[in-house]
Amino acid sequence: MAKEKEVKTEEPIVEENKVEEPTLGEPIGILFDTMNYYKNEDLDRFISNLNQEQALYCILQACQSAFKRNAYNITETELLSKAIRVVSSPTN
Repeated sequence: MAKEKEVKTEEPIVEENKVEEPTLGEPIGILFDTMNYYKNEDLDRFISNLNQEQALYCILQACQSAFKRNAYNITETELLSKAIRVVSSPTN
């Protein structure tokens, strides 16, 4: 007579009070390989309300993105690298 094995089934784990966060899905565009946007209205609002700090960030990201795409020669790369360090470093 063969013994039957008792199979235990575990109760599913239910997380209480879990709130699902909304997902944004896939971005419709990526600016300079770093900034995603999901609606054209958001991009238009960002451009319309661009402040000085955001503008500088965009310029720096554009330079770095173009460098990754081999858009500059060695002299231009040297100059841009120095310029980025100058504008990125905190003032003393």
